[in-house]
Amino acid sequence: MSDHLSRPRMDRRLTERVERKKAELDRYRPLPQDTVRRLNDDLRIFLTYHSNAIEGNSLTLQETQMVIDYGITIHGHPLREYEEGPLLARSKDTYLPHAIRGHWSPCCQRR
Repeated sequence: MSDHLSRPRMDRRLTERVERKKAELDRYRPLPQDTVRRLNDDLRIFLTYHSNAIEGNSLTLQETQMVIDYGITIHGHPLREYEEGPLLARSKDTYLPHAIRGHWSPCCQRR
């Protein structure tokens, strides 16, 4: 298989921008624990919202957060949309830390 098909590549300008932003963030390390917790909480909401939106869920970002954090529902949305948010958020809580550290659970490994 040719190299351009086997590995995705980012645009050079985007790569440079990401590297600059990472270097800027690294200057603040180690981050305070409450900052890390808040970043993880925000990431959990954003990942859940965007994953659900790709699947056609019509909840807004704020509605998704309310459902996940407080269990509050908003009139006018199907029950299915309310059930998807907390379910996906819990699965991300379980598997995302393992993925970040490079440790996959047995259910995710190829046999």
